Amino acid sequence: MAPLKAESGIPDFFRALGSFETTQTCDFTLEKLDGSKPWVMLAVGDPQVKNNEQVGYFREEGIADMRKLMAADASKRYFARYWVIWFYDQMGMYDAYVKSLSELGIPLFHIIGNHDHDKNAVDAVDEPELQDPAADDDYESFIGPTYYSFDLAGMHFLDARQCVHVEKGRYVRKETHRQPDRMDQKRPRISPQKQEIGGLPAHRHPSAHEQGVG
Repeated sequence: MAPLKAESGIPDFFRALGSFETTQTCDFTLEKLDGSKPWVMLAVGDPQVKNNEQVGYFREEGIADMRKLMAADASKRYFARYWVIWFYDQMGMYDAYVKSLSELGIPLFHIIGNHDHDKNAVDAVDEPELQDPAADDDYESFIGPTYYSFDLAGMHFLDARQCVHVEKGRYVRKETHRQPDRMDQKRPRISPQKQEIGGLPAHRHPSAHEQGVG
């Protein structure tokens, strides 16, 4: 597994690429995992950190509870998956939120949600094809990619975004145009002994959000 970033606990398994016109090489360090202990996944949804006070609640209550749970059974190893951080469009809270994660000391894997996109960034871009990428910029700089997969605990995890900004102030829930192709390309490389687990964060029921409201 890739080592954890000291400032966040997020595995250091990705690099942001620059121009596609040049050849780039990225080297990653891997650490061998202890195979003697079973894994336990902690599922975290909607921490909802709108301001510094709420980041404090998350640290003093949510993170504290998870640390107690892990300390109660040291015979297991733990990792966490976060569905939808939910900043209420307060993108300035990314830094404080990420720093609070380092207290857990376990691998953390995030899945972007509808309220983690920067609507203000979308409003500042006039070109339609650039509006959706602009919505993810802050998330990607602090958390990481919005579409990725990894093997852990004998399973294959696929985490993918489902919110696409189609115009200013409006998003829809759908797969991005390359997701089905990527899934089909990956499956032959996944061990048949591994169970596939998908992470899709947005609303599964057709609702007002399907029409871009909210």
